[in-house]
Amino acid sequence: MDRQYLLPGIDPSTGIVPGTINPYIGPGIRFEPVVNPQNIPQQHQYYMHRFWFEFDIKLAFGYPPGIGIGCGVTATSYEDALGIIDEKIFSYVKRPPIKEMVEDVDINTLDQGHIIPNMKSPMYRGIWFPLGYD
Repeated sequence: MDRQYLLPGIDPSTGIVPGTINPYIGPGIRFEPVVNPQNIPQQHQYYMHRFWFEFDIKLAFGYPPGIGIGCGVTATSYEDALGIIDEKIFSYVKRPPIKEMVEDVDINTLDQGHIIPNMKSPMYRGIWFPLGYD
């Protein structure tokens, strides 16, 4: 396997940090080689987008908890985002109409007092706000 994509400081012959006794315990961290993104065919490359949805609801009562403020989801497309929301949040209740949608939202523009401290990382595909819909 080609190990040229290991992080700096990693021994390419073992894939671990030099000077560690056990690569899986303690300070030793084992890094597996990763695929060179340039070798992935174009049809298998996906670009993620951060979506922010606000719903047209009068009262949050009767809807899943946490969606009164809005919903953040990372997905490959608008349709993918709606699919994730429908599967993870609105599996038992019909999704309300969408009042506002922002694609590639800058998370720094979201509520710093409530949303930012209560969200998961938006780097990965899935719901990042509200919490609890993995």
